[in-house]
Amino acid sequence: MASTKTILARYQAIIRRLKKSAASFDEIADYLEKESQLMGLELQLAPRTFKRDREDLLESFGIDIQYDSKRGVYHIVDEHHLDNGNRLFEAFNLSSAIQLSDRLGAIVMPEKRRPIGSEHFYGLVYAIDTRRKIRFGYYKIEDDISSERTVVPLALKESLGYWYLIAKDDKDGRIKTFATDRISDLSIDGKTKEKIDFDGNSYFAHSYGIIVPTDSQPQTIELSFAWQQGQYVKRFPLHESQQIVSEDEHRVVIRLFLFITFDFEQKLMSFGPDVQVISPHSLATTLVSYYTRALTLYKN
Repeated sequence: MASTKTILARYQAIIRRLKKSAASFDEIADYLEKESQLMGLELQLAPRTFKRDREDLLESFGIDIQYDSKRGVYHIVDEHHLDNGNRLFEAFNLSSAIQLSDRLGAIVMPEKRRPIGSEHFYGLVYAIDTRRKIRFGYYKIEDDISSERTVVPLALKESLGYWYLIAKDDKDGRIKTFATDRISDLSIDGKTKEKIDFDGNSYFAHSYGIIVPTDSQPQTIELSFAWQQGQYVKRFPLHESQQIVSEDEHRVVIRLFLFITFDFEQKLMSFGPDVQVISPHSLATTLVSYYTRALTLYKN
């Protein structure tokens, strides 16, 4: 029986081939034969195995591979669900590479950092899915205190490599964000259920990260980047609202529509002299104040 590693590698190879174009079974099988040689795994595909793989991909990841009898080819029906599998495959690829580097030396060097809250995932997802209240201890770094919270969990959101719980706090009825790495002693209320209509995509539609201000509105923002940095920003947009306004051999100008929040300001600061705020003027003034305060630290 094939190992989990081989099965995941076969799933990934099938998806990779069909993302290029629709293909016949023979074309898919030939592709997997070549991948077998490259990866050192037995990925050979039989019709019966392919049928089972298609069923598993649909059931586990929502990735639907259908057969077009007119053209005699298989194709992915809706690529919207491919992200469901991409994160698992990303983790699988990284794990495989690290295992290989353990044998061959310091080839792959991941950051040495502690887990960032994923140990609570199962319980949090279960509570969200079953609409159950939860209780936990929560540490606020800025106040250096821990307190007990009772909340209705609504969603989980990733931002900048960290995971956050979005929940309605029983204390004041407000929707708040809790970093999962600062949650401890999680317990799930087995009896109390509360349904709250919450659309996470809409809630964060105009946010750069996980901050959603209650006292301001999203704004149109124009930024001018040095050409080289602009190529990175084009490849990895700052926000889904991003549009290219203009581009020449020196600068790339983009337009965004979002809340101006502390995490967004910090992101702009990370670009240093490679970004200039065109508008709004208030954002440019805020960045100037940050730079001015930083300069005072280095004056004799």
